[in-house]
Amino acid sequence: QNLVNSTSFYPTIEYNFFPYEDATRRQLRLNYRIGGRYVDYYSITYLNKMNDWYFLHSLVLSYKQVEKWGSFKCDIGTFQYFSKDNFYRINISPNVSWNIARGLNWNFGGNFSIVKDQYFLRKDDVSADAILLGQAQLKSNFSYYIYTGISFSFGSMYNNVVNVRFSMNDNNW
Repeated sequence: QNLVNSTSFYPTIEYNFFPYEDATRRQLRLNYRIGGRYVDYYSITYLNKMNDWYFLHSLVLSYKQVEKWGSFKCDIGTFQYFSKDNFYRINISPNVSWNIARGLNWNFGGNFSIVKDQYFLRKDDVSADAILLGQAQLKSNFSYYIYTGISFSFGSMYNNVVNVRFSMNDNNW
């Protein structure tokens, strides 16, 4: 993404529509965050920048349901940069984790994004080799991916629970 360094600070406010005692089984959370991001680039961007500050805010609705068969999670959200009205992104990220056996899960899911925030794109021409090797990106209006995999966990079911809330993954939110 033409990024040498990216440093962010985003204080967040969250509200869970379900009571806290249900938080390990089900959640419907609304997160609003606001903050800034400083970035350094490898080469000059099409905006003629080698570094810049961006201020943005985001709104994310996250649903998670845990059952004996496994769990379902879906995040829907958007963020927008204050200084550039046309810089925003809209995401949806569903995920299903199916319990095959105790501690063994089959996971599958994906992400779809409407992309209008590619401020980091290089100004100079990008070679086909750099694109194929994943060293550069071209302008796009959307992105998507799907995945599947297995995971195994062991130990106490509470060993990684500090606070079940604020557990947003950073899919460019």
